[in-house]
Amino acid sequence: MVCSQPWMEMVLSPPDNRVTCCCDYHGDGATLLDASQDLRHIAELWNAPEARLVRRLQSEARPDAHGCAGCPRFQDSLRVSELSVFDEYALDAITESQRHNLALAKQDYAEKREYARARPVKYKLFFGWGCNITCRTCNQVPFRNQMKTKLAPKAYEAMRDQLADAVVVECLGGEPFALPTGLEFMRDFAADQDMAHVRLMITTNATLLHKHIGWLMDKERITFNVSIDSVGEGYESIRVGGSWQVVEANLRTIQGLVRGERPNWRLNVNAVMTLTGIRHLPAYARFMAETGISSRFEPLKIIRGIEETVYQEDVLEHPYLLDTLPDWQTRMAEAIDILTQAGMQQDANTLTRYFTQLRGANVPAASGTEPRVLASVAGPDVLRMVIGQVGGGVVLDGSAFNAATINDGAVIGINFFGTLPADGRVLLRLSWEKARLSRRHLACHAVLVPQPDFFLSDWREGGDDLTLVKDVEATVIGDPMAPRRLLLSLMAAKVGYVALLPDRIEVMSRAA
Repeated sequence: MVCSQPWMEMVLSPPDNRVTCCCDYHGDGATLLDASQDLRHIAELWNAPEARLVRRLQSEARPDAHGCAGCPRFQDSLRVSELSVFDEYALDAITESQRHNLALAKQDYAEKREYARARPVKYKLFFGWGCNITCRTCNQVPFRNQMKTKLAPKAYEAMRDQLADAVVVECLGGEPFALPTGLEFMRDFAADQDMAHVRLMITTNATLLHKHIGWLMDKERITFNVSIDSVGEGYESIRVGGSWQVVEANLRTIQGLVRGERPNWRLNVNAVMTLTGIRHLPAYARFMAETGISSRFEPLKIIRGIEETVYQEDVLEHPYLLDTLPDWQTRMAEAIDILTQAGMQQDANTLTRYFTQLRGANVPAASGTEPRVLASVAGPDVLRMVIGQVGGGVVLDGSAFNAATINDGAVIGINFFGTLPADGRVLLRLSWEKARLSRRHLACHAVLVPQPDFFLSDWREGGDDLTLVKDVEATVIGDPMAPRRLLLSLMAAKVGYVALLPDRIEVMSRAA
């Protein structure tokens, strides 16, 4: 069974001037803006050659590489019929016109029509990637200095004639309440009584909601999607710049309105499965139980620019992280019990699945053995380890390079000819003198890219008042006595900043 997205949803993203059917589609999309930076007509984009190509790819279920390749929705042929996804939209109080368009979209999908007769059932508008906070797990943060395009003013007027048959219009950023054109669009949409039947969905960090409740009350149907990830100190550790006190008050306000004056409003929150999140999970569950706010729990997605956060937080992909939290099982079990006792069984079941997965994972205890140095290079000799580059514009100037794009980086290579440690693990310790670091000069991200000979088995960051240290531990795949080359990418931390190579690289082992 193929994915329904190409027949149902349109994603408009000004930051990368792109229109697709899905946020996860990685092939070419139609351009959203014309040469004058004006919005192209939505009807033209819905059946543009790029959109028809995706429908054709899905209909033919091609095994070769394309924009849907690698997506679990495309690969999993055992999914329940996607036709049921259309039925979920009919649960809302929709008009006859919306119902007709929904039925036509469902039929287009069933018949695998390349040229869709229906209009989109859902629009998803990214107004820009600007935001008022800087979340450690956000996949947009590394790109913000590189992709600053925003949706042009008066966008609602330009799109209005296409929206009436949709069931949902979702507004996103960055933070849509912090983007002038996003705020303008949402206010115009909420005030338009001819659009009262179309649900407004706002994906927000909820830090600014209290400033906009007045005009939001004009809209009878709103869904608030809020990523909070944790509560209290856990929230503020992940969602840097946000105030849990403010967000908690806003969530309680919205939940109160859902239960009172605005029964057609909905509030959804979500949390990614992180080490920090598990540390504060019982408190998170108590907040859910007390307020009755349900939460989705989701895996953390890796993307260029946040690899180091993933290495430090993604317990599902790197379960060795749990050895720093010895009572993690107690914390997860307590949270599950709190949700179960509160009657929030679906949320409890989701956490239980992750709990079972983590208990079955191989979580090695941290070794207390002090590593010994096998080889060390420092200063100008670090450059001699560079064997190539990533991205097109890397020009090494001494021990640094200017990052023109987030994909810029240098690759170092270490050859082992039957000299790997006995346990098959090698520790790379990268060190930077903190005196070199500044607001414009950042240490490179140390990224162990997928490779045939090694996998990441540990990643730590530390140091002291004078030195920043990053420890990257890799474990060999296969025979440790065979010749191997370990590749480590030293990637730009941020666009437009100077990326500093380490002052010293040590190859180490914990084996006896």
